[in-house]
Amino acid sequence: MSELTITTFESKRLSFVPTVAEHAQVTYPLLADEKLYLWMPGNPLDLLSLKDRYAFWESRRSPDGKEWWWNWVINLKGTERTNGPPTCVGTLQVGIDKASHVATLAYIIGSQYQRKGYATEALNALLNLLRLKGVHQAMAWVDTRNIPSIGLLQKLKFTSIDR
Repeated sequence: MSELTITTFESKRLSFVPTVAEHAQVTYPLLADEKLYLWMPGNPLDLLSLKDRYAFWESRRSPDGKEWWWNWVINLKGTERTNGPPTCVGTLQVGIDKASHVATLAYIIGSQYQRKGYATEALNALLNLLRLKGVHQAMAWVDTRNIPSIGLLQKLKFTSIDR
């Protein structure tokens, strides 16, 4: 597989924009919600740390060069404003191993946007994009107590394995 590049893409209700450092201003209020960290390690990052993380991700590669790292801000289509950003509902990440071409997915949907089908729509759109790019195997790490995420991945035909 040749070099893969990140792209902007869309689904029916969502647009996916490659994450850059300036997106921290938009995603911070969403990601600062402590309810999101019930099944995720760590605590919410402060704004400066989030901006630094996004700047680091802009290389689109892991530090060892073995993976492509793609990260997107998930926006609601039709909410663009002349004096501000569109409504952000979450973030989407994928790491693609350059040797095996296996993708590892991660996603966060803001608390106020959950149970509206955005995660399902986002992952379906991402899986379609990955297939178009030649990536045909994907996995996601999920805390075994995170029943909603497990249900979503099962609906998308992911298989549970022990590791």
